[in-house]
Amino acid sequence: AKTVAARALECMRVCEIHSEVVEDAEAVSAVQQFLDDERMLVEPACGAALAAIYSGLLGRLQAKGCLPPSLTSVVVIVCGGNNINSRELQVLKTHLGQV
Repeated sequence: AKTVAARALECMRVCEIHSEVVEDAEAVSAVQQFLDDERMLVEPACGAALAAIYSGLLGRLQAKGCLPPSLTSVVVIVCGGNNINSRELQVLKTHLGQV
């Protein structure tokens, strides 16, 4: 996006935001794990959000004091599955050395 959506900017001002970067391999691995766990195939962009759960990022943020030590719930928005199929997932995994 070329500009920030007004609502996103509003949320940033009200909520505490922690921006984190995940590696492509973590995102693709999270896509595979989510597929195995939930039987839903999503795109790697969604896998980046899922990687926060599957890679242990939440635990690391808790250890650093960025998040409370006990979380009662975590919400991950899962979307974007119409531009990937199992063959494309395998190609991505091969490209990233995960096969």
